[in-house]
Amino acid sequence: MAVYTAARKGYIKGMSQSSRKIKGLIKQGIMTGLYGAGSVLPKRRAQILIYHSIDNSGSCISMAPLEFERQMEIIREEGRSVITLRELVEGLEKGDEKSDSVVLTFDDGFRNNYEAALPILEKFGFKATIFLATGYLGKKCRWDKRPDIPDLPLLDWEMVKEMDSRGIDFQPHTVTHPHLTGIPEKKIREELRDSRKAIEDRIGKRCGLLCYPYGEYDSRVIEVVKEEGFSAAVAIRPEKEGIFSLGRVGSGHLTTPMALKAALKGTFPFYLSLKSAFSGKR
Repeated sequence: MAVYTAARKGYIKGMSQSSRKIKGLIKQGIMTGLYGAGSVLPKRRAQILIYHSIDNSGSCISMAPLEFERQMEIIREEGRSVITLRELVEGLEKGDEKSDSVVLTFDDGFRNNYEAALPILEKFGFKATIFLATGYLGKKCRWDKRPDIPDLPLLDWEMVKEMDSRGIDFQPHTVTHPHLTGIPEKKIREELRDSRKAIEDRIGKRCGLLCYPYGEYDSRVIEVVKEEGFSAAVAIRPEKEGIFSLGRVGSGHLTTPMALKAALKGTFPFYLSLKSAFSGKR
């Protein structure tokens, strides 16, 4: 019986590994096709990528420094210029979609963005936009999050000021990282105003771009964002893209070089839509 059980476990493990390998080959084939399609389809606006923490913890929001450096190398090899979100929005307002560029965004403002990401960005001469959850600066990320995400330390204001002087663009991500769709309008305004003011007071630059915590927003939130004088906001796979719902591709999806290349071509959302259609989930 014990021999049978062990053999069965080995068989199941082998089947699981084989299944993962097949899925990997299918995904690689799709990515290759999307990359090729992106070379002939009309160019759209600059692609915006999402990163969070650059560390070796293996959490769902983490990317190892070596992998991050490898991705920056691919971006350089693809001949893409790297601009800030501020530069992209300014271009969009003038009718220039910066289609040959890529925007690197970091959500939350983790300390390792200074310790690990910044040296790599500077090695390649790349810019980035970091969205700050200002109420947590100098502390650890203890907002509502998945249990596999460790309590990582965030930047402090001295690091922010230094990074600003070295070309990093900072924008608001609210104060307490709340679910904006579930709080009163008055609280939404406070989160936006206080986060924005905290950054502007310290770096002396206007900050009018927002990143919705958890990627959550609705028509009520957008209306408040507009009324508070923001000029644009980024989301995650919006149903309908606009200046207050600019779509981004999360680094968690970019697990192979070809996936990143497809994202740079602007065709990766087709894969996500296809995946959602087959899984029945958005």
